[in-house]
Amino acid sequence: MAVSSAGDVVGLRLSCNNSGQVQVLQGADGEALLAQRVAPRGGSLAAVSASPRTAAVACAGDDGRVMVLPDPFDGASAQVLHDTHGAVAYTAACWASEDTIAAAGCDGRVAILDRRAGRPAAGGFAFSGEASSPGPTATGIVRRLRAAPGGGGLAAAHSSGLVTLWDLRATHRPVALCQPAKDAEPWGDVWDVQFTGQGGEGDWHVVFGAQSGLLGSFSRVAPACKPLFQDSTAINSLDVRVGAGSGGSQLVGATDAECLLYMS
Repeated sequence: MAVSSAGDVVGLRLSCNNSGQVQVLQGADGEALLAQRVAPRGGSLAAVSASPRTAAVACAGDDGRVMVLPDPFDGASAQVLHDTHGAVAYTAACWASEDTIAAAGCDGRVAILDRRAGRPAAGGFAFSGEASSPGPTATGIVRRLRAAPGGGGLAAAHSSGLVTLWDLRATHRPVALCQPAKDAEPWGDVWDVQFTGQGGEGDWHVVFGAQSGLLGSFSRVAPACKPLFQDSTAINSLDVRVGAGSGGSQLVGATDAECLLYMS
């Protein structure tokens, strides 16, 4: 489920089989705005992301394509932003701004794609491991990408048990990296990460859920992990509502035991 900045509720349903259908549903009655089949070439869709401004949907998949399905009210056709022709399978994607999409491949690299230019922006980037001591020299698979509220930043959850924060104005290295302490048990895969909306401009705060059952948080200024909750099973999905109640944030998480966690 995704909520746009205009308050419109857009539900995204992803078919994980070879039919590759993405459905965009709006409203409590589930009115279908878009039901489009994105035919994977020998793979499946791996990620979908709703535009922060419109009903357009970005999707990426095993076949190496990053596509934008149009706002159903525009009547435009699907746009292929990038195609590696299977050389790199994409595992995560999100809208980094109104016009750019971040997509991560199985090689650990993150591409920034400009929808207006129809090609990757200059560079792209990958975590090299120099900020991790001790630690791996590569991230493995990027499980999830999230954009900072207002743009400018990106958070990535990694299969190697790391969470990284990136300033999109300077992507030569992450501005913050969160990992287990040297004497702590490994977290396993980090499955999801979300910005909480706390902190001032550029002082991004995030929460994350890991295979070990850890729900943790950290910020750009304070990158050491602050444990919030420890479950007995993996926490694999998170959603945050910013500014709820008295101005704080509300968090909902889903676990492998089919339980929901709630914090405010």
